[in-house]
Amino acid sequence: SPRVIDMSKPVLLTPEANARMPEIRRELDRTVKMLPPEYRIRVEDSLVFNFGDGDKRLDGLHDGYEKLIYVSMAAGDRVRASRHEVIHALRQTGLMKDEEFAALYKFADRLGLRKAYEIDAQYKDSYVAAYSNRGADYVEQLLREETVANMFSDYSLNGRRFGDVAGGGMVDRMIDMIVQFMAKVREIMGGYGFRNVYDVFDSIESGAMARRGMEASPERTLLAMFAGENAK
Repeated sequence: SPRVIDMSKPVLLTPEANARMPEIRRELDRTVKMLPPEYRIRVEDSLVFNFGDGDKRLDGLHDGYEKLIYVSMAAGDRVRASRHEVIHALRQTGLMKDEEFAALYKFADRLGLRKAYEIDAQYKDSYVAAYSNRGADYVEQLLREETVANMFSDYSLNGRRFGDVAGGGMVDRMIDMIVQFMAKVREIMGGYGFRNVYDVFDSIESGAMARRGMEASPERTLLAMFAGENAK
């Protein structure tokens, strides 16, 4: 069975976005190879989820129980949304080691990306509503995971954007700048003392991390985690 399942209906796209759809499909095929073998990507017209604090329209969603990554065709950048969810899948199945995650978050923190992505403003209230019974430290780890997920998605785009983002709002322009910044970081990090971070990124992109074959850690598998600047 295919690992990329397209459940979306024909949607109205700009000519530019429509012309890029074959490229977007190829990139989703690349994304699925970064995921654990049991995972699939499911493309939907739109995504709405409720964490207990009202409905939110999402760009992407990770379902750890069903082993599915959902991607919304309404997302400004479908490829970016799918790459974001790769981190959630690898982290929550235990395939990404704690020391690897710590290295990535330390790097993101050094670059000031948690603030740049406005992680706390976008995610904290939802995660407190959904998981406050697990404690503040648990919620903090989820916020760090969102930071790393955003960083990896922009790093993996390597200066590119996919989808109808031309003329977008302030958030799109901010993401455009970060994507370009991460492309420059990518070029130099191997020679500036960040080889460990570079190696972790390479392990994710090549699919090597997904092929480690570790069993999922049930206590770390959540019902869902979401992605996207449209999570509101």
